[in-house]
Amino acid sequence: MRVAAVVVASLLAASPAAAYSISAQSLGFQDSNSLGTVESGNVVGDASGNLIDGHARTSGESGGLEGYMLVHIVDYFAAQNSIAIDFLGEKTWTSSILERFDDFVLDPGATELVLRVHVTSTDESDLAIAPSQGFDNGYARAHVRARVTFHNMNPHVVGDIDGLAAADRSLPLEWTTSGLDGVSPAGYGSTSAGPGFGTAEIRIPASEVDGDDYLLVSGKLYGEVRGGHWNGAFAKSQLSGGSMSFEIVGGDGVPLNPIFLSVPEPDGSLLGEVAMAGVGFLAYSRSQAKVARRRRKEADSVARRAASRRRAKFIG
Repeated sequence: MRVAAVVVASLLAASPAAAYSISAQSLGFQDSNSLGTVESGNVVGDASGNLIDGHARTSGESGGLEGYMLVHIVDYFAAQNSIAIDFLGEKTWTSSILERFDDFVLDPGATELVLRVHVTSTDESDLAIAPSQGFDNGYARAHVRARVTFHNMNPHVVGDIDGLAAADRSLPLEWTTSGLDGVSPAGYGSTSAGPGFGTAEIRIPASEVDGDDYLLVSGKLYGEVRGGHWNGAFAKSQLSGGSMSFEIVGGDGVPLNPIFLSVPEPDGSLLGEVAMAGVGFLAYSRSQAKVARRRRKEADSVARRAASRRRAKFIG
């Protein structure tokens, strides 16, 4: 058994095809296929005290996910007549990670490959209730998504296997699971979700795993808010201290970008030099292992063809 997880709490990988990406979007955005951390945020307001405040941060190095968006309408008359700032429209935020793994190799004696992703966060969303039912109250929503998709390149097996764990909240209601969650095809794993968390697990028989298969793993926190149409309205979507972790049991897969595997981070000025030295070694080791596996596969293929030719010659 091998666990490649907290190792990949990062879940990243750089690729032109967006096989690795991290994103932080709020009032502004920052996306990257190479950075370890992205962050975006801003605060805007007017002389009447109306306020919009948004922030999101995503760390591929630690698997960190978090963000919020709040709208506070102090003076509704000023807000609805504002030309420079749209205080009354919907505002959104997102924090997300996507990673790809290739070259799966089963452990000796393994009967299946287990792939599990977990996303969790603390819900700090808030919504002020209007003083009268006749007022538009606005809304605050929060969402958690954990997804793992195994792309099986072998034509004789089931094909793609997808697991999605989804949880949603719209204040003042409690968290609910989404109708989108579950594992497809049925029988290949399970999902669970609840207040601020989601876990997706898929289990693939050893006979259906091949080195040409690849895996996409993703975690996402996001939310939407719209302020109420009355003086003092307040709406906030916020998921704090979120994290994404991933593990492989029964084998190993190689992330396309090993730079953000969990290398211990030295303190202070040593961080860049020492951490990058460790990162370089990790990247080199994994790339060499990848080449070795491919060479073994090629050698096995040549040997099988040669044996087939010898049998054919003998029979003839």
